[in-house]
Amino acid sequence: MLRRERYAERPARYEYRLTEKGIDLYPVLLALVHWGDRYMVTPDGPPLLHRHKNCGALFEPVMVCSICGEVLNAREVVPEAGPGAASSVLPLLPHTTHHNHD
Repeated sequence: MLRRERYAERPARYEYRLTEKGIDLYPVLLALVHWGDRYMVTPDGPPLLHRHKNCGALFEPVMVCSICGEVLNAREVVPEAGPGAASSVLPLLPHTTHHNHD
């Protein structure tokens, strides 16, 4: 998830850069940070704030539907079996029919 890159020769200094896997994991990490800021914050406030480079605003991460853009929450998402689901998992899912993902 991270790769070490040298940015100075003498003395040798390194920085750690996200790999493609690390970049894909970033939304998960940001969601965990947001959870901590909500439930584990001190009276002084969160230790880090996040600013969107494009618009300049401070923001809180929000998960939205990739199709309609509506904000998602756990009560509005239903897991369904995908094409790679193991047969042992199917009885655990509330809906076991496969749907085409248009």
